[in-house]
Amino acid sequence: MVRAPNHLGDLVAALPAIRATGADVVVRAWLAPLVGMVEGTGEVIPLEPGARGWRAVVRRLRAVGYPRGILMSPAFSAALLFRLGGVHHLRGTDTDLRGGMLRQRIDPAALSGCSRFELYHRLAGVEPHRDSPAPLLGIDPTLRERWNARLSELPRPLVAVAPASHAPARSWPADRFAAVAARRVEQSIAPAASDRCPAAAPGS
Repeated sequence: MVRAPNHLGDLVAALPAIRATGADVVVRAWLAPLVGMVEGTGEVIPLEPGARGWRAVVRRLRAVGYPRGILMSPAFSAALLFRLGGVHHLRGTDTDLRGGMLRQRIDPAALSGCSRFELYHRLAGVEPHRDSPAPLLGIDPTLRERWNARLSELPRPLVAVAPASHAPARSWPADRFAAVAARRVEQSIAPAASDRCPAAAPGS
């Protein structure tokens, strides 16, 4: 059982590691459709906000009886949710005062310098490889046709921009996002992959 990250960007980076585990996944309800499109994952259990959502997930966890949990969220609440659901063998970073609930504690310093892609593989206990397959999204054919029709009407090249964030530091004015998009179109810059992740410590 995996507790997925809470934010869209982190979740996208975690998808290859989640797919590699083949495990069932607890994820915030608004992100559940994305995980549900990843081929090779188990059951997706949406976590609705509030006490009602917690109770529903706790009941589901207890009904299945998951023996182990992987915490890709660093929050105390992620560990607490799984422990309340009867998942006692937890693996995750020793953060947010939750170390006492973890069976396998991972020192955050051991992950310093890792790319997000590598970090989530380490948390899952899966060795990351540069040639790891990207997650395959099973997109509804009707939705795919509608999207392709919309894209065909737009000039090329295309740059996708998500000009909003829950983090104030990333919520730029719209004209700055537009400037970045225009520059990428002009220069055709490909994103660089980080190669600074240290080897995982024994037993981490």
